[in-house]
Amino acid sequence: MNKNQKMKGRGTKYRRFNIVVLLIPLVLVGSIGLSNMLIDPYGIWKLTNFSLNNQKIEKYNHQRLFKAEDIIDLKPKVVLLGSSRTFFGLNPDYYEKITGQKAYNAGFSAANTEEELAYLRHALANQSDIQQVIIGLDFYSFNEHNTGRKDFTLDRLGKDHINWSDFTNILFSQDGVQASLNTIKFNLNNKLPEPLIFPNGHISASGIKQFHILGVDGKEAFERELKVYINSGEFYYNYKYSAQRLQDVRTMIELCKERKIDVKVFISPSHATQWEAIRTSGLWGQFEQWKRDISAITPVWDFSGYNSITTETISNTMQYYWDNSHYTEKTGELIVDRLLNHDVASIPKDFGRLLKPETVNQAIKEINSERVTWLQNNKKTIDFVEKLKEHN
Repeated sequence: MNKNQKMKGRGTKYRRFNIVVLLIPLVLVGSIGLSNMLIDPYGIWKLTNFSLNNQKIEKYNHQRLFKAEDIIDLKPKVVLLGSSRTFFGLNPDYYEKITGQKAYNAGFSAANTEEELAYLRHALANQSDIQQVIIGLDFYSFNEHNTGRKDFTLDRLGKDHINWSDFTNILFSQDGVQASLNTIKFNLNNKLPEPLIFPNGHISASGIKQFHILGVDGKEAFERELKVYINSGEFYYNYKYSAQRLQDVRTMIELCKERKIDVKVFISPSHATQWEAIRTSGLWGQFEQWKRDISAITPVWDFSGYNSITTETISNTMQYYWDNSHYTEKTGELIVDRLLNHDVASIPKDFGRLLKPETVNQAIKEINSERVTWLQNNKKTIDFVEKLKEHN
């Protein structure tokens, strides 16, 4: 073999070696991506379900991600917007039972109006024939200090496909790998009777217990959550009412009117202790003004106050509430009934007032009067709430 032939053979070996060196990391990266796609911890790809990925435990901590992708895939004609109160309490299956139309629950934890408006626009970008939008409003969402959660990004919205950043993070990041491992581990150790989060965007009772209740119920759950609302700057402590958040609502209503979409707006029916938390925080006057401001934009069903639902006695076996903030699916069904004027005879007469500019002040007066009556037998409950305040 001459010198040229030897060099040629050596060059071939080097090329093969270089190709192998290049292929190994590509194969490893590709394998990681394929594994994460099959495990699908955030419920994005929906390629297959099997025993190791059946329960998507990571979806709860990535609500804004998976709901953006669900809207792209499902293109819902009925959209339910709001905070975790909507997420926990409004089951689209009940809406479908009444109307025959499928709906999607696009509510997520600690939502503010900027996020709700962004997801409405995202839904409109992916479905030109939206028929109805239902919006649950919460006073805390109008706090300027409530800037939303870190997993909110406008870059993933308004598109009909997953964006590049989400694509690479889901498939190839360390967080994506850890999410897949967490999913496998959870499914190996837990067998639940229902999905943690349903395909319609609604969280199940199993999911609420797994992610939110955390083994605590009754008075203990109320105490834990009320402390957060009263003492956190994200909620009622140092609350700053935002005119921009009010404009977000106005924009949502205008978008619906422009497209001839029927829109229903309501104030969430949190427990009476939630209203006492607002009072304890010195915000009752702002809360009442907020109702006036909302009703000047659009008619709004007000389920707040001291009615036969919101004054349910705190216990470990409550029908209507998970805690002071979040209502159960049973309460959610009453909301939908009232909004859609369905089975009205079964709705407590004192549950829901339609606020308009000409009715809002009378409704406010009635709620204050009802509190006086409720107060007579619930002074211990008020003391319980007031003692949770940590700031002067």
